[in-house]
Amino acid sequence: MRSGDDSSELGLERFQSPGRGRGLRALRRFVVGELIFSCPAYTCVLTVNERGNHCECCFASAKASSSPVMALLSRVGGIL
Repeated sequence: MRSGDDSSELGLERFQSPGRGRGLRALRRFVVGELIFSCPAYTCVLTVNERGNHCECCFASAKASSSPVMALLSRVGGIL
């Protein structure tokens, strides 16, 4: 939903809650499994536990070391 979109047609309402920020409210009942909101990822990062075990560019597991790309990355220090 972008500024200026008529979200009421979709059964949703954006609102400001003083002291709490923006909100999204349902104006109609939705069926189970119905997509009501979608937003592309802004960024992706590895968790602390995943660092050193995954490539930070493609997130491939270092355990899949049979991959030529992973083998090269581990030799050149691409996996931290």
